[in-house]
Amino acid sequence: MGGQLALYAAAEYPDQIGAAVDFYGIHPNVKLDPEKLRVPVLAHFARRDNSVREADARALCNRITTAGGSVEAHFYDADHAFFNDSRPTVFDKTSAGAAWNRTLTFLRKRLN
Repeated sequence: MGGQLALYAAAEYPDQIGAAVDFYGIHPNVKLDPEKLRVPVLAHFARRDNSVREADARALCNRITTAGGSVEAHFYDADHAFFNDSRPTVFDKTSAGAAWNRTLTFLRKRLN
């Protein structure tokens, strides 16, 4: 849910948010208007995520770019919550490390 909320906040408050990072976030109760999303987006998705299918994640990215937005998406061979090191059953150190490095690079480039 947090990833979708990051996108929602960026769409609703583009004058206050300069970039958004979505970690495996698509939520049916958080409606995103891609037409309003004008900040650059970095998205991380897990291919083995049972709650966010890869096809749905790709469709979201397509909706953003079709609406004129900018999104850089990465798909990891991992489970949902692969970044959460407090959940050893799904934490994936390699994927989390790659996502973290990409996130830092993205934010440094977009928010300076």
